[in-house]
Parts: sequence; C-alpha cells; structure tokens
Amino acid sequence: MRTKNKHKLKDEVSTEIELYNKEKIILKRLAENQNIEYLVQNQKQEIWKRCEEIDLELINIYEENQKQFPKILGKTLIRICDLEVKNDQKYLRVQLEGENQLQLFPYSFLKLHVPHQLVQFLLSIYNPYL
Repeated sequence: MRTKNKHKLKDEVSTEIELYNKEKIILKRLAENQNIEYLVQNQKQEIWKRCEEIDLELINIYEENQKQFPKILGKTLIRICDLEVKNDQKYLRVQLEGENQLQLFPYSFLKLHVPHQLVQFLLSIYNPYL
C-alpha cells in the first residue's frame, strides 16, 4: 500500500514537472524570440495557470506576423499593453517604435493594421481575464 502511494505521488510530481517545463518553454520562446515585455510576475503566474489554453498555432501565427513588423501610422508596433472599454467601445493601449508614451487606438482601427488573431493572442497574454 505504501509503495503504491509513493508511485502515485511520484507520477503526480513528474506530471507537474513536465507541465512546468512545457510552460517554461512557451514563455521562454515568447519572451526571448519576440522580446515581449509582459513577464511581470503576476502576469507570468496567470499565463502559467492558463498554459493549457495557449494555442501553439496562435504562437506560430504570432511569430510569423512579427517577421512582417505590423505598422500603425508608419511606426512599428512594439507591444499591446492594455485593453480599455469606454462607452461599449474597445480601445487598445499600445507602444509604437521610438515612442515612450503609450497611445490609445480603437480596436476596430488596430484590426485593420494587425491581423485579428494576432491581436486576440496578444490581448490574451496581456489581459488574462478576457
């Protein structure tokens, strides 16, 4: 009986380690390859909790689109930082190349410049509660 419990516990720990390593790989791939600046501790923990929901296909779409450097008003999109809702309209707070201040753009405007799936994926990273 005791041996059975040890094996069960060992299997559970192995599964946890495997999941943790999988999550680390995804986070590392996103953070290093794309220089995404979202690894604030709370967000990182939320992403780890939601790791199973992160779609590898969307990561690939994101990486492919990053190579094309989406442009807004002639400037490269660096990151999507936040989503705001005002009067039932969605706005995205974004950082553009060469600018320190964040700018607010209507979601519908941003969708014209950045592929919709990419916007959704980035929002899921920055706003895990969406």
